[in-house]
Amino acid sequence: MLDAAEASGNTPPFIVDLRHPLDYLPDPRVLPGALRIGPNELKAHSEIIPRDRDVILYCTCPSEETSAKLALQLHKMGVYRVRPLRGGFDGWKEAGFPLVDYVTEAPSADVVQEILPADSKSAVPSM
Repeated sequence: MLDAAEASGNTPPFIVDLRHPLDYLPDPRVLPGALRIGPNELKAHSEIIPRDRDVILYCTCPSEETSAKLALQLHKMGVYRVRPLRGGFDGWKEAGFPLVDYVTEAPSADVVQEILPADSKSAVPSM
């Protein structure tokens, strides 16, 4: 999906790293473009999840348990293009796909403005 979006000039999927902070210790890297959001924060701040593109969730749980649960919850909240990453973080890494260093712990107002669909951008105050 990342390669296809890049090749066609489309917006890449919105990727969310749901790992627990202790899971970052052995490998703090993330998938390219991923934003770290804890499972509880994701539910509480679902407005930052775009509705106009694919959303990929990943974790390190067996059988992508956390990602699957949150995908169902987000679907009930109107985020229909959401899915767990099969194999999660470990599957991605074992497949040899790229990982990058994580830059920030919290999205800035500019990042949130970029993420939100165009019709809801006016609702987020600038910082």
